[in-house]
Amino acid sequence: MEVKGNFDLKDLIQAVCERTDQGIDHVDESVKAALNILKAEIAVRGYVELNGFGSFSIKTLKAESGTDPQGNEYSVPERVTVEFNPFKAFRDVLTAETNKPAIL
Repeated sequence: MEVKGNFDLKDLIQAVCERTDQGIDHVDESVKAALNILKAEIAVRGYVELNGFGSFSIKTLKAESGTDPQGNEYSVPERVTVEFNPFKAFRDVLTAETNKPAIL
């Protein structure tokens, strides 16, 4: 699959405007509000599911220690990240677009 450039928030807002025939100010406010709600709910609940798209969950990464190339020891504290698991409908789109099975 050839990468055709980044798709960012500005592109998302523009695409929603084109598909819904709504003004950019309204769409900008709505998309940003939806993303802020999504971030807050993931942080509070630890798991958010969007039917037809996928689920987001908090994953805790354990503390680690190691040695850098100069021989200095270092430690990385326990931390959290967000894991995304695409649902079947999303995997099907990936498979169709890339002609390769999506096994995310």
